[in-house]
Amino acid sequence: MSTNSETPSPSAAPEKTPAFDVFELIAAILLGLGAIGAAFSGYQSSLWGGKSTEAYGLASTMATKASTEYNYAVMDMAQDYNVDIQAKKLTMEGIDATDETTKVRSFEIASYLYTVQMSETGYKDLGLPMDLREGDPAKRDDIVQSMLQKALENDLGNDYVDLMLAEGEKKFADADKKFDEGRLANDTGDKFDLVGVIYAVGLFMAGLGLVFKTRMRWIFLVAGALVFAYASISMFRTPWA
Repeated sequence: MSTNSETPSPSAAPEKTPAFDVFELIAAILLGLGAIGAAFSGYQSSLWGGKSTEAYGLASTMATKASTEYNYAVMDMAQDYNVDIQAKKLTMEGIDATDETTKVRSFEIASYLYTVQMSETGYKDLGLPMDLREGDPAKRDDIVQSMLQKALENDLGNDYVDLMLAEGEKKFADADKKFDEGRLANDTGDKFDLVGVIYAVGLFMAGLGLVFKTRMRWIFLVAGALVFAYASISMFRTPWA
């Protein structure tokens, strides 16, 4: 009685384990690093975008406050000019008055307008004595005729205007500076977006190399490596958030 047993054919060769492929290792490392670089550049772009949005918001708030400050200064200036006109008119009426009662009353009202109703900046600009403004209110009427005549000869000049508008203009400048910070952050975020695109091109080139089985694959791998290097240099040269 014979039995059938399966025996390997002498002509059948055992399967060989594929040899270690340096190309695939390099391509895998390049693809991994490229993916990490693209992800990191996207993260940096997001951070800079947040900084940009925050700076734009602060700039808008600061500009609103600056506009309010500027408008208040303009209103104060309008009041000072009106006070100065009225006080000068009363001073001239007092000088031309023929009776002492009218003269005293005109000077007293002019003194009150200057010491109480006018801003400190305008008061100083006219050259009036600060000790009367800052001292006892009962002595404010002591601005004598000669002092009122000095104010009559002086006008609120350009230095006064500059001082009154200085705070508002400073806040406008701060708002512009903050806006520029937001624009710079936005530009930096755009640069990181571009770096991410360059990394994607490098990944595409290196990925194509894995498709080919000829020497052509090394061309794509080298091209991908060069693109990866350029993207990495660009990323490290761009400030990080």
